[in-house]
Amino acid sequence: MSLLRKLGVVVCAILLALPAWGRETDDANRLYESHKDAIYQVRIIEKSSGNKASIGSGFQISASGLVASNYHVVAEAVKKPEGYLIEYLASDGSKGNMRLLAVDVLHDLALLQHERTDAPWLDIHRGDIRKGTRIFSLGNPHDLGMTVVEGTYNGLVEHSLYEHVLISGSLNPGMSGGPSIDRDGRVVGVNVSTAGNQISFLVPVGYLETLLQSRAQDDAPPDWNKILEQQLLAHQDQYISRLLDTEWKLEPLGEVTVPAEIAPYVKCWGDKSDDKETLYQITNRICNVDESLFLGGYFTTGSFRFQYQWFETEKLNAVQFYSQLESRFYLDMNNNAYKDDVTPYACESRFVEVGGQPWKVHWCVRQYKRFPALHDVAVAMASLADNRKGMLVNFSVAGISRDHALQLTRRFIGAVQWKS
Repeated sequence: MSLLRKLGVVVCAILLALPAWGRETDDANRLYESHKDAIYQVRIIEKSSGNKASIGSGFQISASGLVASNYHVVAEAVKKPEGYLIEYLASDGSKGNMRLLAVDVLHDLALLQHERTDAPWLDIHRGDIRKGTRIFSLGNPHDLGMTVVEGTYNGLVEHSLYEHVLISGSLNPGMSGGPSIDRDGRVVGVNVSTAGNQISFLVPVGYLETLLQSRAQDDAPPDWNKILEQQLLAHQDQYISRLLDTEWKLEPLGEVTVPAEIAPYVKCWGDKSDDKETLYQITNRICNVDESLFLGGYFTTGSFRFQYQWFETEKLNAVQFYSQLESRFYLDMNNNAYKDDVTPYACESRFVEVGGQPWKVHWCVRQYKRFPALHDVAVAMASLADNRKGMLVNFSVAGISRDHALQLTRRFIGAVQWKS
């Protein structure tokens, strides 16, 4: 084939591809124009000033004015209903109040109601979605106006405690609670968060359907604190009970055997200090659930973390070595909270014998003020094999009943064993 003919074939192939490319890139515009009136900016209004305290997005899912969003978008109005209103801003510039009907704190969902008539709504996608399907996320990032972000559906995040859909696309603050839709305009997930670098997450749409079916039908004002507490308790009861009933994976670290990746959603990472000028060496291992639940403001829960530090020295004497371990004996508080969210930690220290070896154990617990059945627990442990070797352990879990806290602490301490 001549060079000219080859060139002609390439040009024809490019020209034939252009109409398909054009149709694909026009999808975003077509979907926006078709569905913009079903999508809202959700505003949390501070009553005394009348100003916006925070914003998010939402979308209508029924002819009766039901609007879906994220729990974290409306959390401040849930926590302080006397101080905040929930308001919508529609695509035509109209505004109005919304009332909260239902929440799912575990999956970060909220169901709202407005009084608009004849407003359009979005249908929910039912059935499986193939990995690699092109989707379109809509919302109002940074209060800049309605935005469409094209992305790719990548299925559920593997080995996750709190189930999310992974997408390649750039969600930004303010898009939370907006819909991600397929090329037919059906909702495949609810925008919830981003990890940056084109990695973002959706709430699976099945949880929205469950919330729709389970919402209360009466007009009695709900006790949101009680509802949230019940949801959090039911969740921790399920996953902590399952954790206590399973056989834990144990791995050696130095001369101690310790719990490691004890569940599929627990990931462990390690490193070792190699500084030649240091008079002792530290081998670190950190295991955690890299997820948490947002409760409001600075307050998060649901985290789970344990950290080990194995110390060895050939240069320090016994007093110096003990002094180094003592300086690093501290509690690892693993979740965020203000003093109006939790009580102060109540702590006790004692020496206990585990597997024939003495350990110093410092145990602390604090209670949630709005959800008194829930607690945070933090434990620090230290033990010496001899004057040149020792282990420090930190263990913390957030949002747990007191009974489960005691059971999990005993199980964890008993699993840390010096090698015979």
